[in-house]
Amino acid sequence: MTTSICVLGYGAVGQALVKKLKSYEGYNNKFRLHCIHVTNASADKYENLTTIVQHEVSGNLRVLADGTEGTESQTPFSNDLKWLLESQGHNIVVDCMSFNNQSTNLIFDLIKKKNSFHYMLACKDRVKNHWKELIELVKTNGGRISFNSIVAGDESEWSNIYLDQDNYHLYGDNPDLYLSRNSNPEKVVEVIYRDIMIQHAQELGQARKEEELRGSGEPCGLNDTFSWKDLD
Repeated sequence: MTTSICVLGYGAVGQALVKKLKSYEGYNNKFRLHCIHVTNASADKYENLTTIVQHEVSGNLRVLADGTEGTESQTPFSNDLKWLLESQGHNIVVDCMSFNNQSTNLIFDLIKKKNSFHYMLACKDRVKNHWKELIELVKTNGGRISFNSIVAGDESEWSNIYLDQDNYHLYGDNPDLYLSRNSNPEKVVEVIYRDIMIQHAQELGQARKEEELRGSGEPCGLNDTFSWKDLD
C-alpha cells in the first residue's frame, strides 16, 4: 500500500517537507510524491533543482532532480494547473502555499474535483479566513481535511487535539488558535509528516481489512485495527 502525496507550493515549508519525505527509508514503498505544484515552474530559483521535460499540455512540466536524495524516482514539478486538476492518484494533498485568492481558489477547485482523499493545510491565514468554506466543501464533495500544522511550535492546549472537519467548528473562531508559537518550517513539517504517517497507517489498515473480507467472505467490521509498527 503506497500513499501518494501532492505538495502545493515549494517555499520553505514545501522544500523541507519534500526533503524529509524523500529521505525516509520507506520512500516509494509507504508513500511517494505524486507531484509538486508551484505558481511558476520556470522561475530562476528552481533552476538548480530541476531539469526540463516536455509535457503534452503546456510543455512546461519539470521533474525534481533526485540524484542527491537517494532515490531514482522522479517527481513531476509543474505550474500546469490544468494538468494538476485533471490528474488523479494522490491520496493526500498538502497545502504549503502562501495565502492569496489564487492559491485559495486552487484548494477549492481541487476539493471539488474529488481526485484526492485527505487535505492537510499548513497555511494559518487560509484556515483562519476560510475554514468554514473548506469544511463545507469537503463534506459536500467527500474526503477529509485536517489543520494540525497551524498549531506547530511550542506546546499549547491545541497540541494534543487532532484538528479536522469533525471538531474544528468547536475551535475555529477562537483567536488563540492562530497565535504564533515560535514555529519554523521544520516544526511545521514534523506535524505534517506525523499526519501523513497516521493517514498511511489508516489506509493500510483499511486495505488489509478489505483484502481479508474478500478472502473470507466475512461481514464488514470484524477487524478495524492495524499495527502501530507500520508507522515506523
